[in-house]
Amino acid sequence: MPRILMTRAPLRLPLGGGGTDLPWYYQEHGGHLVAAALNLYVYITLNQRWDHRIMVKYGREAEVADSVDEIRHDRFRECMKWAGVTAGVEMNVISDAPGNSGLGSSGAFTVALLLLLRTFRHGVPNITPKELAEEAFRIETEVVGDTAGKQDQYMAAFGGVTALNFDRQGRVGVERLAVKSHTVAELEAHLMLFGTNITRRAGDVLKDQATQFRNGNGSKHAAMHRIAAIGREIREALERGEPRRVGELMHEHWEAKKESSALVSGSEIDQWYEAARASGAIGGKILGAGGGGFFAFYCDHERQTELRRAMAAVDLQEIPFRFEWQGAKVVFDL
Repeated sequence: MPRILMTRAPLRLPLGGGGTDLPWYYQEHGGHLVAAALNLYVYITLNQRWDHRIMVKYGREAEVADSVDEIRHDRFRECMKWAGVTAGVEMNVISDAPGNSGLGSSGAFTVALLLLLRTFRHGVPNITPKELAEEAFRIETEVVGDTAGKQDQYMAAFGGVTALNFDRQGRVGVERLAVKSHTVAELEAHLMLFGTNITRRAGDVLKDQATQFRNGNGSKHAAMHRIAAIGREIREALERGEPRRVGELMHEHWEAKKESSALVSGSEIDQWYEAARASGAIGGKILGAGGGGFFAFYCDHERQTELRRAMAAVDLQEIPFRFEWQGAKVVFDL
């Protein structure tokens, strides 16, 4: 009988230190960040075909090819080559969030796809989460040529509320935070996620940040170093059991992030952020590179209804979520 598989990988919410996972920063200074995986996922299904053709579906696009080299979608093509799956499959992508929205969907896609193809080829996904994350990063940056950090791939592979440490050689240490369960529950209950309906190419913002940093702009250096420090401070606040401090630090992170590149924000995003602060948000930021995507805010319970109304008034839709403690997994293999 034809085989049917599905894998999934979680999206992620960066809490602090995002950007220090990029090679141009950690190769000089090392890096540290804290992020939380969400119960929002990228799913990929694979159906074994009766013929030797390849079909891939993603968003509104669908491709049918007679060989893997004919596939236009670069990550599908290169991941299939890596896995040695070159014929007789149909694959479809389903995502709980659109691409280019700041939740790490591209990294989650690559991780889920590699796990899917490895499982299809070998029967058992005989690859560790670390190997999965590193191979996804290699394909995205070295093979496809995208500008990316390592946060998205590692969070998709490992899940949880996690600290990632980067040395100057790019080696990554993964630590599940030593945080009490009631602190995690309080953090989860006070974080709110809103979509801006603005999508953007993260690479454009990241390239501008890299250019500014490498050109020796003093204010850009200071902004990135402050972001790195905030990542450590957020970890310390969580381990001390002070989740509200995370909200305050998110505000500082947003102010520093805007200093790192003029492409991070804009007049409309700034207006939305100020409206959120006026309606009870202690702190927040645009997720991912910036320029659009999703806002995350930390808000006390008694003002969350007010914040929802303020965001609804400017057509920002709330996305409910919980933290996800598992990384990429095989959902079924039939």
